[in-house]
Amino acid sequence: MSWSGRVSSSGYIMERPMKVSTMPVRSPSKVPGSASTRSRTLTESARLAGDSPEITIEIVGAAAREGDRIALVALERAATALGLGVANTAQVLNPSLVVVCGRLARLAGEHLVRTVAKVVRQHCVETTARRLEIRLSPPKKDISAVGCALLAAEAEAQRIVRSKLFGQGQLPA
Repeated sequence: MSWSGRVSSSGYIMERPMKVSTMPVRSPSKVPGSASTRSRTLTESARLAGDSPEITIEIVGAAAREGDRIALVALERAATALGLGVANTAQVLNPSLVVVCGRLARLAGEHLVRTVAKVVRQHCVETTARRLEIRLSPPKKDISAVGCALLAAEAEAQRIVRSKLFGQGQLPA
């Protein structure tokens, strides 16, 4: 059993269980530039992946590259949901930079960044959206952990500077 979701008009992601075996797929058709006579559908790609009935992001990506409409829609929905999350976070925290990383980012690349940026422009106050830069992370292992470590190091450095400037007992909040 896997989960499928849709985004409501308020931006809330509603989830419901869905059996992968009953997932609708498009009828196979010829893909321009493809050596094969027909493209694989999402379920065919999952079957070829092995014994596991789970459809992974890699299988969805492979099917999308071959033109599978279901896979393309799934990636578009994931990018839109991520964009809503970034938009909501940007409204609250007002960051100047958001770096998108992970398996989905490596798979969808610049298309993901464009979709996220479009959703952010649609759902954020203009000044927040204009100021926010959205980038794709370089494909390095553990880049998320490195970013978290840098944020922690910066916070600790600020704490040390404050303690030296204001003394131990008088740290401002």
